[in-house]
Amino acid sequence: MCTVLCCILKWQSFSVMILASYSAILLSLLSSIIIFEKLKSKLDFHITNFITLIIASVIDSAVVCIGLLCKFSVSKCLSIYTRNLAFKFSYASISSIRLLTSAYLSCWVKRKLSFLRNLLLIVIQHF
Repeated sequence: MCTVLCCILKWQSFSVMILASYSAILLSLLSSIIIFEKLKSKLDFHITNFITLIIASVIDSAVVCIGLLCKFSVSKCLSIYTRNLAFKFSYASISSIRLLTSAYLSCWVKRKLSFLRNLLLIVIQHF
């Protein structure tokens, strides 16, 4: 928001890269919200989240790559695009695995605490 305001007030010259960056963020955010809403009733949360992250990564990287075409050659843009996608895919995978693991551990701890609470109630009733 600050960058857009600075561009409007002419404190900073407007460039295609700023437009590409903001467009990429907005398009990937909008598409991820739409896709998540459509998939959340059909699939598990963790799978829906992973699919949404991957699709948003592809859209974000593609829009940025298109923006880079005015500064770099096609081969350089494709190189940047593939590296960017590899980074975002690994980030999405690690984030999804961490969310799944924490959800599993949370359920496991709740079950154990419930078991211990019930055991403690039984012990207290016998005394």
